[in-house]
Amino acid sequence: MKASHLLPAALLSLSVSAVQSANAAEYQQLKSGNGLCLDVFGSQTADKTPVTPNSCHGGADQQWLMDSLGRLHPKNAPDKCLEVGPYVTYNKTAYIAQCNNEMYQRWRWSGNTLQNQSNPYMVLDYYADRQLIGAWQFHGGPNQQWQWVKSAKPTTTTTTTTKKPTQTEDVRDIMISVNLWGQYENRGWEGQSKIREKGDFKLYNAVLYLDRVEGYDLGNTSGFQRNRSLDPRHIMTKRTVLHKHDRRDDQQVKLHSKQLLAFFKEYLNKVVAKEKRFYPNKNLRFSLLVRSHGGPNRGEMFEHRLLAEDARELLNYIKEISGQKLALLDLSLLCNEAFWSNISNFYPYAEYILASEYLSGGLTGKYTPGAAHVTENYYPEGFSQKLSIKDIAVNRLNKTKQLDYPNYTIPSRKGSPVQKSKTLFDTSKVENFVCSLKGIQGDLIPEKHHEENFVHDVKKYLLALKAHGTNDQNKINKALKAYDNLVIHHITNEDAHPETWSKYRSYGLSIFPSHYTNPVGRDLFESFSEVMHQKPQCN
Repeated sequence: MKASHLLPAALLSLSVSAVQSANAAEYQQLKSGNGLCLDVFGSQTADKTPVTPNSCHGGADQQWLMDSLGRLHPKNAPDKCLEVGPYVTYNKTAYIAQCNNEMYQRWRWSGNTLQNQSNPYMVLDYYADRQLIGAWQFHGGPNQQWQWVKSAKPTTTTTTTTKKPTQTEDVRDIMISVNLWGQYENRGWEGQSKIREKGDFKLYNAVLYLDRVEGYDLGNTSGFQRNRSLDPRHIMTKRTVLHKHDRRDDQQVKLHSKQLLAFFKEYLNKVVAKEKRFYPNKNLRFSLLVRSHGGPNRGEMFEHRLLAEDARELLNYIKEISGQKLALLDLSLLCNEAFWSNISNFYPYAEYILASEYLSGGLTGKYTPGAAHVTENYYPEGFSQKLSIKDIAVNRLNKTKQLDYPNYTIPSRKGSPVQKSKTLFDTSKVENFVCSLKGIQGDLIPEKHHEENFVHDVKKYLLALKAHGTNDQNKINKALKAYDNLVIHHITNEDAHPETWSKYRSYGLSIFPSHYTNPVGRDLFESFSEVMHQKPQCN
């Protein structure tokens, strides 16, 4: 099962043997290099019935046919196909399911291995340590080698009873913390956690500079870390990129973005390989934390250095290598990221999103030990306690409110707003919210913040439309309820700055009418959905 190294795709596309090709047109047994056959557990036919290794006996539940698309059908349930799920990656267990035309159900011979067509690095694998069948990175061992074997007429025999497998729940949480302060000649380690591994949680760090980007495994340390990343032993990968200030046209902007995307894919591959080397039976679950200035945008990341299309590709790549969405996308250390144009573009790739509607940091307040904007410090403890992702995120916000927000007591001055807030979004509620806006007309101009003129709070606007009275009240009430389901936790520094909050009340999510989302004189569904990369299908 364990893979010792990655092989390029070219080496995985070996010629199909004549025997394998000829046998694809009839039902036969698939026998592993360890001598056991591919078996549908208990001769069952239901969706999600596990496929297990068993003594070869030639029954219909051990006979398979590969069709012209590469799908593997068991003879006892010919309308079903072998798969490991839509996201083909490490440690997934195999089962049968209703056949479809998706690539994840398709396999092809590569020498004596069965390679999945949706992820060519993954092959059919007999997990000898757990007596399961699944997908694993190619390494060429006997547990990844298969051959067609003609079935003799089944006879009455005593076969080995295989215990029904269960899908592993053994999760290792991986957080990638991306620090952009390197581009300002500030490596920014002071605010980062000194404990980077605790229990089944591991924190990896990357830093973006003006003309290069580096990815590290910095490990745990009790000392000051400013120069820790300078030690070459801690660098996992690095890459030179087009200098940030040399991006003078669209082509150079795109080149810079593609270079960053290539770096992060390489870095993630090395992280996965390292984790699987030491924890081969763990399911990896990723989270992403970004630290820098921020600002309203339309799905770009890293202060517009990673374009929206490449940001989506990066987040989708994490989905592919882990088999699931990000558990948490934490943008709350950036300023002004809680805009609809961001949340509506990131939601397909994360279970929860943390973001700031106003300032994240940037104010000098009274120093309190343990505060430091509660950057990474809470996560090792929170994840190691095996809390739900929602509880981890809520606790992280509450610690910010308790340790950080009370200390910002600088009086407001013109041009320097002091409002600070962070919001937790449940991404499963995004489509319900935008669909709830259908039929509501933007009969008012949204009220803008008195100091940050790009901030127009969404719930504040809905409440204003309700008071205006020209829209159906039931529709607006449903939209307000959908909003409250989407924004599940919102913290502010109102206790430290009540006078500022009294001037402009907000609730955690904004729009930027002059650039991305202008609702005036329009159906709100149309104005909110046009900024989305994936427009929802509403009932």
